Amino acid sequence: MLTKRQKQVLDYITQFIQHNGYAPCLREIAYNFGLSSASTVWEHIRNLESKGYIYAEKGIPRSISLPSGNLRISGIISKGKPIETIPSKESISFPLDWLNENTLVLRVKGNFNSIKDGDYIIVERQSAPQNSDIVVVLIGDKCVTLKKYHRQSGCIILQPINGKKKPICAKDPVIWGVVKAVLRIIP
Repeated sequence: MLTKRQKQVLDYITQFIQHNGYAPCLREIAYNFGLSSASTVWEHIRNLESKGYIYAEKGIPRSISLPSGNLRISGIISKGKPIETIPSKESISFPLDWLNENTLVLRVKGNFNSIKDGDYIIVERQSAPQNSDIVVVLIGDKCVTLKKYHRQSGCIILQPINGKKKPICAKDPVIWGVVKAVLRIIP
């Protein structure tokens, strides 16, 4: 269990790494929280490390890192086609807090507006999405695609992500899961 301040420090570190591609130094963390002592920050760092939320090496600047896990690529999703299961040893790393027993990774084939060809989507298997979630949905017998989900009286509206096609009103679509994240590998 994290204290309120530990959670704030962890959130700051995570956002800093995501935005900059490297970890903040102790002075940057101290400055962000209005602290005058780097030793106070180091105490928070050690507590977060002992709880498994981060790794850090004392004496090495910007050595804070977030633990990550690997998940095998489960298949390929392309517009209007069944998910192609791929017997692959290919895996991708991502933060551990994204991982649970209901998580799978799909490689995207084709462009879905902001989700591009070659991206990976992290999907949490669930059948009860919230309005505006992007879902992996089976339409008809074989058409698996990505749509934005909206529940309205008597109908579920499946809005294409790219906005170029008309929305579909479906009575009982089969929702495979909700997209939790999109990963783009930049060479």
